[in-house]
Amino acid sequence: MLIDEEILKKTTLCKKNFICLEESNYLEKDNCINNLRSILFNYPIVDCNDTSCPYFSSIGTSVICQCPTRQEIYKKYYI
Repeated sequence: MLIDEEILKKTTLCKKNFICLEESNYLEKDNCINNLRSILFNYPIVDCNDTSCPYFSSIGTSVICQCPTRQEIYKKYYI
């Protein structure tokens, strides 16, 4: 996936070496996005169990990914 270099530079807390840029990761259930709620919150809402991720944030029973790169992937590719 092609993500603007400026967005990548904003993702300063990534501990996984931008693994989200590998398209194969979106075939797994753990990376599904609930599109309706994502639109309402303006953040990708992902199924994520990695509470150690600095971009992990929970609101109620939903997990919101605040990663700039992950948000851009959602905006450009709807995944």
